[in-house]
Amino acid sequence: MTVLSDLIENTQAPTQKTPAIEPLLELLHSRYGEAIVAIFLYGSCRTQTDVQDGLIDLCVVVDRYDHAHSNWASKWANAVLPPNVYFAQQAGLKTKYALISQRALEQKLKAKWDQYFWARFCQPLTRLYARSDASARWLVEMQQTALRTFYQHTLALHQSADEAMAFWAAGLTKTYACELRPEPVGHAVRLIEKNHHYWLKAFEALRDEQLPDLGSQWSLRQRWRIRPLTGKLLNMLRLIKAASTVSQGIDYIAWKVARHSGVHMDIQDWMRRHPRIGGLSLAWRVFRRGGFR
Repeated sequence: MTVLSDLIENTQAPTQKTPAIEPLLELLHSRYGEAIVAIFLYGSCRTQTDVQDGLIDLCVVVDRYDHAHSNWASKWANAVLPPNVYFAQQAGLKTKYALISQRALEQKLKAKWDQYFWARFCQPLTRLYARSDASARWLVEMQQTALRTFYQHTLALHQSADEAMAFWAAGLTKTYACELRPEPVGHAVRLIEKNHHYWLKAFEALRDEQLPDLGSQWSLRQRWRIRPLTGKLLNMLRLIKAASTVSQGIDYIAWKVARHSGVHMDIQDWMRRHPRIGGLSLAWRVFRRGGFR
């Protein structure tokens, strides 16, 4: 065990503050059964004791897509542009959960251009289920990978990384600019300060590690130049895909776009009846109104 793996293991372990969401876990197991490798909780609901009125963010990792999907179109969409996002509710609890395979998550946490996964899953998360001890260890390793990837890409922007909180906040702020989520000034700082111990210890551990070579500092900086375009495009494509999997999907997309880009769009009835085509139409209208800036 290393300092980083110990930190992550302790962070992932459920605590008394972990929301009681067993009904949702039972629902997910009824849907995916033995295909599930792990389920984890992330986002702001991680430390909320009352989640009855909130939307709980979960990630379901499966061993293979053909074990999780009976529909070929869903399997194809999941493989081409992970994750698939679904909405579910049980016993008064509501969740928006991401579905991804083990192999895809391993690849995406090392992605050169797509920061979607490593920017999210480097943050504190809680392991709610692991199929085996090996699966639990694998999830710890995956979060280490996310942290290492995030650290190295952020280091390329800040050659002298001396202050941990400012370093991580700068990295998160940069990833926000690469998606349809221009968060308020100071949001990243508040997020980092909320889990001060985790980020400080992760920074200290990574600073002392011999990290794998991801390329020259110059090439890493060039990726940051391109990510605002590729990141927002992938973000929009994922939202369009979610239109057919999330309850009232097209309305969800419009709300998400308005929340993160400030562009408010009216949804017509035909778009609700045909969410995939409606999603494409919505994306074009958002683009024309500057939602991808």
